[in-house]
Amino acid sequence: GSDVVDLPAGFDKIVHAIEYAVLALLLYRGLAFGDPRPRASVALIVIGLGIGVAALDELYQSSVPGRVSSAADLAADAVGVAGGTLAAVVHRLMRGRKADRE
Repeated sequence: GSDVVDLPAGFDKIVHAIEYAVLALLLYRGLAFGDPRPRASVALIVIGLGIGVAALDELYQSSVPGRVSSAADLAADAVGVAGGTLAAVVHRLMRGRKADRE
């Protein structure tokens, strides 16, 4: 059997973005320590750590036989990190506004 999964062209970039968006959402939640207000400092840390992890992952892949390191994959990862961070911040804003109305 083959260990290779054939994806439609470009679909792997969507998968990269989704994976790193989830990472960013979870990382933001973990670093926010339950603070209901969005924090720019937390968002910047999440973006830095998320892109750093993506860069290290691509660097590691370049040393694994049969794997290829790709700037396009890193870019897709970074888009995912930014999108996940934005989603976390927007969620906090919406939750804060709902709490203010109650």
